[in-house]
Amino acid sequence: MRRTALLILVSVLACLLFADMAAAADIGFMGVGGRLGYVKPEDPIDGTFDIGVVVDLGTITPALRLEGSVDYWSKSYGESYMGWEADWSYSDLMIGATAKYMIPTQSTVSPFVGGGLDLHMFSCSWEYKDPYLGNIDADDSETDIGFHAVGGVEMELSPNLRGGLEARYAIADPDHFGVFGTITYMLKP
Repeated sequence: MRRTALLILVSVLACLLFADMAAAADIGFMGVGGRLGYVKPEDPIDGTFDIGVVVDLGTITPALRLEGSVDYWSKSYGESYMGWEADWSYSDLMIGATAKYMIPTQSTVSPFVGGGLDLHMFSCSWEYKDPYLGNIDADDSETDIGFHAVGGVEMELSPNLRGGLEARYAIADPDHFGVFGTITYMLKP
């Protein structure tokens, strides 16, 4: 009898909690914008620029925002020494989802922390030019699911425009750290 009463009580509380969250949720296509930044992948890849598209998907609660993104970076470089030449090329296309907790403040600048998942489509290719053996080239690609953590600040620039600065650490293959500037045009201010 006690278990049944406890189960009913927990069920009612869970329904009330989820109903309250659903009433506070405002999910949908709220805004779209761009992101430009600098990323530093793990060695041996040098730092490079990242370009991306950001989509504001609304809020689950007033302080918890959802965001979708597509980012791309690539890096190519080469070396030569006494007839030997080597060229490398790396790239990563990331499709991600992020949940950001907007820290309540009294100022116009809103700090946030968050995290999410990414689908990384990483590719690399290399070519060696050997004066004795000729050309040797190869390429490789892989698709990984990675995690990322973010932190930064956002500010309303106008009723329909929001700007921000963000730092992100992505755990994938290869891991990378990045610093980004974002501009989002809000469709529903």
